[in-house]
Amino acid sequence: MTEFVSIKWLKPLLKELARIGGARAEELRKIGNIFSDAQELARYYVEPKCQHHNPADRHEDLDPVSQVRAPVFDVINEFLSGDVTLRGGRTQMFILSDAGMGKTSLLMMLKLTHLTAFWPKGYDCLLLKLGDDTLNIVEQHGNKAQTVLLLDALDEDPLAWGNIEERLLAILKASEHFRRVIISCRTQFFPETGADPFGNPGRVEVGGYICPMMFLSLFDENQVGAYLEKRFPLRWYDPRSYGNRALRARAEVVMASMQSLRFRPLLLAHVRDILRAEDREWNAYRLYEALVEAWLLREETKLRKQLDNPPDKEALWSVCATVAQHLQQRGSRTLSRIELDELVRGLPPVAHLKAFDAGGRSLLNRNAEGAYRFSHYSIQEFLVAHALVTHQRVTGEEKLRATDQMMNFIGEAGALGYALLERLDLGDFTRKGMPSFSFHDRLADGSRGPAMQLIPAGEF
Repeated sequence: MTEFVSIKWLKPLLKELARIGGARAEELRKIGNIFSDAQELARYYVEPKCQHHNPADRHEDLDPVSQVRAPVFDVINEFLSGDVTLRGGRTQMFILSDAGMGKTSLLMMLKLTHLTAFWPKGYDCLLLKLGDDTLNIVEQHGNKAQTVLLLDALDEDPLAWGNIEERLLAILKASEHFRRVIISCRTQFFPETGADPFGNPGRVEVGGYICPMMFLSLFDENQVGAYLEKRFPLRWYDPRSYGNRALRARAEVVMASMQSLRFRPLLLAHVRDILRAEDREWNAYRLYEALVEAWLLREETKLRKQLDNPPDKEALWSVCATVAQHLQQRGSRTLSRIELDELVRGLPPVAHLKAFDAGGRSLLNRNAEGAYRFSHYSIQEFLVAHALVTHQRVTGEEKLRATDQMMNFIGEAGALGYALLERLDLGDFTRKGMPSFSFHDRLADGSRGPAMQLIPAGEF
């Protein structure tokens, strides 16, 4: 079988990335602008596994159900290799998972192996973040028959919001002549689809297209251990690693206290900040709160050395929440310099954003054009949810577009009430329904009222 990606390439890949020059170096820079730092990803990457069934359908307490999981590189190689007699969706795969499970990282790793010439000769690879201009780029791309097309984050595509089925069919039609296509999406955003008419697991029917579909699995204990080994290496010949033994031991204790949350790659990537947080009963809301708290504490310390009248941590929370709300209202992931200047005119404290450190472990990145974006979409979602939970001012008159992750954050904070729901645009939820999102209002005496359920408008 032809290999397009392999676990044995991870170490040499990092060396090859450092040697890239010319046009490939420019392409690598663009990938960093749109996605994330390629060298950082390659240095700590742990191959995930995948499965046919949604991991969320299996309750932790009901263990007897067997879930067959396979290394994702093996599955991808099998999909990319060989010839397909019938198309009609069979060359177009969906990769689904919850937020922070590694969908974007997987597509980036495929592109990086192509850029560093590990791929077999004669094959091209096009990696795109789904958005307004994606289909134009797809249609204009040459040599489709020998190109693997990677389309990331269907759930972040503004043209899919409230219009997911039509947008999905347009994407499948525009990309059907590529050698292979992989489309990533959050599980909760993906439309209700029909099962494969032939009864095969791991395939779905979408508007007449029969497509392969895989779910990324949660990490297991071995994968968590492999990540900690990469993050805190113990090398007898390297004095810089001598302090890692205590850090790794502490990390193992903290990871155990996080229960199933430790199996999410995004949270593992911020283990150093989690180690600095006080011990607590962890859920996703509290974990993200600890991450943002540690980040803003670092920024506060730096700004004290740079500015005569530096903002405190609470002011920085407000600045980041303002930016996150602005982006969420506009359905955007990046804040241009022009937009930032407009925000500053209305809210001068937002100017502090320009002094933020946008590299390293920062949760805020800046691309080559000077535009800002949060390091992961879920950071933006958390900041919006936190602002709503803590009753911070909402900028602008437009409602904030709700996402599955935002609703999970708000629910875990115990703040899901009707007054809060009125500030959200629930369009994508009313399309699919919200059976899991009940809320409680406060009674006149301040106690918690009975559970209430949002029922979307429409016919029944």
